[in-house]
Amino acid sequence: MMNVEDCMRAAFQALLRGDTAERDRLCKLAENLMRAGDRVRAGGPLIEGEAIRVADVIALPDRSNLSVRDRS
Repeated sequence: MMNVEDCMRAAFQALLRGDTAERDRLCKLAENLMRAGDRVRAGGPLIEGEAIRVADVIALPDRSNLSVRDRS
C-alpha cells in the first residue's frame, strides 16, 4: 500500500523518466489520499458517495445489473 509520500516520490521518478502520464496518475492518487485523510480527520467518511442498496439494483436475464435509477 502506497502512502502520499510514496506516491509523490514515484511521481517525481516518473517525471525524471519523462513519463508524464504516470506522473499525473500518481499525483492524482496522492491528492485523493490527502483528501481522504482530511475527511477522516474531520470525522467524515473515508469514501465519498451514496451507498447502493440491494433494493436499488435489478438483476437482468443476461446476469448484468441495472440500477433502478437507470431505468427511466
